[in-house]
Amino acid sequence: MASSSSNLTTSSALSASPPTSLTAVHHLITIKLTRDNYLLWKAQIVPYLRGQHLFAFLNGSRSAPPPSFPTQHAEAIALVPNPEFQAWHLQDQLILSALISSLSKNILAHVVKCSTSRNGAKCITICSKY
Repeated sequence: MASSSSNLTTSSALSASPPTSLTAVHHLITIKLTRDNYLLWKAQIVPYLRGQHLFAFLNGSRSAPPPSFPTQHAEAIALVPNPEFQAWHLQDQLILSALISSLSKNILAHVVKCSTSRNGAKCITICSKY
């Protein structure tokens, strides 16, 4: 019994880690980004995301896996949803939500069409420089 339990734990540890919840970000990021405080805002958000091992979503080093992959079914090839993409997408959207919640209304207007955290971070950087 103990060996099956330890195998389950080992198996779980080797699988992709579940998305990190970012609910605490509201308490840690106290400055909403405006056009005048980018460096102060960045000094809060970057260490937080690095500490959560999530900054790779923003800098592009953790890019999206393919959304699906082909599999042979009888004589036909079917596309199967990729669970790694689903986990990546969920985490990315949590990061994007955390970023959006740390923006003032003026900056938010420039980011509203961004669909990934990486695109959101690029838009934030560009609009805060002007």
